[in-house]
Amino acid sequence: MFTTMLFRPATISLAVSLLSLLICHPLQAADKYQQAAAESVKSYLAEHPRAAVTVGILDTKGSHVFGFGLLNKDNPKSKPNGKTIYQIGSITKVFTTTMLAEQVVLGHMKLSDPAQKYLPAIKLPREENRQITLLDLATHHSGLPRLPQMLWFFLAGTGDGEDPYALLEWKNIRQMMPDVWLKYSIGTKYNYSNLAMGLLGQTIVNVTKSANYAALVAQQIAKPLGLADTCITLDPNQLKRLAPAHLGSGKRTVAWKFGSLEGCGALYSTVNDLLIFAAANLGLQPTPLAKAMQLAQKPYSEPTWTDKPMGLGWHLMKYHGQSLVWHNGMTGGYSSMLILLPKEKMAVAMLSNHAAAIDPCAYHLIDLLFPQK
Repeated sequence: MFTTMLFRPATISLAVSLLSLLICHPLQAADKYQQAAAESVKSYLAEHPRAAVTVGILDTKGSHVFGFGLLNKDNPKSKPNGKTIYQIGSITKVFTTTMLAEQVVLGHMKLSDPAQKYLPAIKLPREENRQITLLDLATHHSGLPRLPQMLWFFLAGTGDGEDPYALLEWKNIRQMMPDVWLKYSIGTKYNYSNLAMGLLGQTIVNVTKSANYAALVAQQIAKPLGLADTCITLDPNQLKRLAPAHLGSGKRTVAWKFGSLEGCGALYSTVNDLLIFAAANLGLQPTPLAKAMQLAQKPYSEPTWTDKPMGLGWHLMKYHGQSLVWHNGMTGGYSSMLILLPKEKMAVAMLSNHAAAIDPCAYHLIDLLFPQK
């Protein structure tokens, strides 16, 4: 159960407002959007003929969603759409960091707090005069490896060829952590870490006294924003709308589970939901999460860093004159990309049911939408 005081109440009017703007908005897009979306995924579909891809473009007038490829190669009518469900992989991380930012806004956590404070059952590595902070976890500057040491990971029986995280539960993580060493000094160098984000998710679960990460997302983000299909466990209706998972080769596979590291990549979602999330992040609709979302997109750079600023979870970059706030994702059977263009008040979302990077298609779409002069 949740401690009510830790969350801002969701209002039906806000959710209805978001849904009416985005999901109920007519999806007949301007020809340029449809043509650009089709062109952006043309090469991808040629290389992966079994793929199903949903593309979403958000602007100040609403959302525009297009489906390409087939969900079932034997059924020419089985085209994906805005309600087709995919695993979004590491885009989950910006949901985790948004929830962290909300707890910071509410005064229940501080980015400078040692992460160990919120993880009493797990021993985190530390240096003589430096502990890993929540900011370190949220910006990939913790020094932690991508995963617990891989030899330990597989010898412990937690690795599965098709689903490597499936048995990675807290009891195993507690056993592994004393043997985890820092890859870099804490707070000095960017090092992408699924372990760090999984641990960060658990800090928020502990602070809010949530039942688990799935319940945390449902209460703090999905309900306030009206995200109907952003979750970890799919119900029978959602399972019918799940795009079947494929390896990059096109071979059918299973969707990954993430054990107790759900905060790094376990969420399923749709392009419709991601565009609602994007609209809230861009300030196109009022939301109780507005301050948290602004805090998560803020550039962070400590004096000890050797690299460029990061948001909380979000990557920040300049691309052909555009300022992008983005995150991608990939699991064993899915690929995803979400890009915010704050200055333009636009966003691009792409989801594929193949473990083949969809990122180049998203950048190509940006190029088509904003051609270089």
